[in-house]
Amino acid sequence: MKLHSPRLPNDVACQTFDPADQLIQIAKEYGWKHEVYTQEYLIDVTEVFHPKSTEGNLLLDFMTHSINFRETADKQLVEEILALIKDLSFVKDGKRFGEIKEALVVISKA
Repeated sequence: MKLHSPRLPNDVACQTFDPADQLIQIAKEYGWKHEVYTQEYLIDVTEVFHPKSTEGNLLLDFMTHSINFRETADKQLVEEILALIKDLSFVKDGKRFGEIKEALVVISKA
């Protein structure tokens, strides 16, 4: 997932990190054969915005790689992360969705 927001703590911009692109570049540099398989899908993030939602809090923990993020993180950071999720998602049929893109890179020596 590629993220960028000017609202991260201490005005630190979240840099784009795409491991698939990096793996492809390495394969090209070494002349290795590679194949890329991608999958794009939507994830319903609606519940993340409901503080009492068990599903929403678990999803927020997953997205932030934290345990009990909403309860243990600084309140301002929680608000900024929720704002970032809101900025990177869209509303359809009354629900909020984020786009996910995953890639599988298979590398072999040619």
